[in-house]
Amino acid sequence: MAKVVIQYFSQPALYSSVANVIQKITRGVYFTNKKLFPKNGLENTMSTLSSELKIDIPADVNPIAAKVEVTASLRWIQKGVQDFLSAPFLSVLYGALFAGLCAGLFFATLNAPWFTLAFLTGLVFIGPFVAAGLYAASRDIERGITPSIVGSLRLVIKRKTDLALFSLLLTLVFAAWIRFSALLLAVTTSTLNPTVNAYVSLLSSSDGLITLAFFVGIGLLLTTVVFIFSAVAIPYILDKNVNFISAMTTSYQTVTANSAAMFIWAATIVLLTAIGVATAFAGLAIIFPVLGYATWYSYRALIK
Repeated sequence: MAKVVIQYFSQPALYSSVANVIQKITRGVYFTNKKLFPKNGLENTMSTLSSELKIDIPADVNPIAAKVEVTASLRWIQKGVQDFLSAPFLSVLYGALFAGLCAGLFFATLNAPWFTLAFLTGLVFIGPFVAAGLYAASRDIERGITPSIVGSLRLVIKRKTDLALFSLLLTLVFAAWIRFSALLLAVTTSTLNPTVNAYVSLLSSSDGLITLAFFVGIGLLLTTVVFIFSAVAIPYILDKNVNFISAMTTSYQTVTANSAAMFIWAATIVLLTAIGVATAFAGLAIIFPVLGYATWYSYRALIK
């Protein structure tokens, strides 16, 4: 197959583009259809493609999902607090930026309460990516290096390709959730611009309660899926420079191998985030960096 592609695209520029595309495909995609490769399988196919195109495919780290105790999240939070105290200025800066972003979205959408509710519930989608700088800071602290904004940004830039792809995926899910939730509530209230009173009236009708049940159920399903595939994905990308598909797969394996512990960890994140929102977002200036640091230590505990 590779020889046919090369003969067809004979120009050097096109050859280089094809090689780059195939390199990314062979690094990030697992071909499960055995009819495509009846004899050699995936590994031999990757080797053949890379040798014929003369490209080097760096081997990803083979992680092992470790088992942690059910209450491990308490230890992660404790370490997150320690890192917060180790770098208070950096921590508060990240926290204030995130709290300011959330507050800005909240006040900008006060006249469109359906967007307000969707944005607040969608924090779980954008939180993991926004906290990338905090993961990098914890990585430095763990290595005995003084964390800095420049150092965190430098590491994020080094991993920009896979971080960008993963963040794009989260953004698409976030956007889809906002539009779907707005449509769901608008259908029930029979208007594209429902008021706060219209939302309150949902609680007094059977149709409204059914709509709210769908809203909560679908939102819970989406956030669960996002959590499973992103729990340790971004810290793993930052630390080991793996492709984002491998990071998502590894996150899935670690979460499913520690379902009870990760359920408690997810509940802890939701509870602390709710407290931060309930304090007019001021509490997020402290809670967000602590959760970011704690997420790094959850990654360190879950992947060996």
